[in-house]
Amino acid sequence: MAAPELPECSGIEVYTDKVTRGDQLVDLVHDQISDNVCLRVSDKHFSVKRRDTPAYSRLLVVSSTYGYMVAGTPGGLSVFTTADAQDQLARGKSMGTNTAVTLSARTEIDLRAHGKVSHVGTSADELRVLVATASGNLLVFDAAALVGRGSGTPVKVIRVGQEIRDMRPNPLDLPMAVAVLTLGGALVIVDIMHGTAKTIAPAGATRITAICWSRKG
Repeated sequence: MAAPELPECSGIEVYTDKVTRGDQLVDLVHDQISDNVCLRVSDKHFSVKRRDTPAYSRLLVVSSTYGYMVAGTPGGLSVFTTADAQDQLARGKSMGTNTAVTLSARTEIDLRAHGKVSHVGTSADELRVLVATASGNLLVFDAAALVGRGSGTPVKVIRVGQEIRDMRPNPLDLPMAVAVLTLGGALVIVDIMHGTAKTIAPAGATRITAICWSRKG
């Protein structure tokens, strides 16, 4: 079956009816909602150069527990509420098929001083927002301060040492642990509570290409 024609959107686009899902959305485009409604969460265009916007970037996270969404942008972060997203999706559906609606950010955070954002995620309890940058830093934000007060100051800036290819927070047993895969193929475990980074498997002949936790961490 041919894919349905989707509306023209720029920036980050989300085709989903799972905006309030608890688990992280790992793709910018997810399940298409009915009537081909597009929810646009950024009008900022990403560079098409591979080095500027690598294919392994993950730039959207949703917390159903606390009702927020955070999206990476070319300049930093955009912060939204899931309630606003639901309202705009309902508005788009009422306008008919092939509709694009824009979700306005509650807060825009400038992170250019830390480098380009490559990954956005949360800790297992969703109380911390995690942001990886192309410069090899892992930024830890207090979710309540970021979403509730618009504070753009990270509580921790943890130096991993290399550009981050993947970032996997522990899902359960070790909520303060984040597994990080560097572009060079090293595995690093980051403690977001104490702000430390320990290389478990250095890059070398056994270059790592993918990482994951078990469901129970």
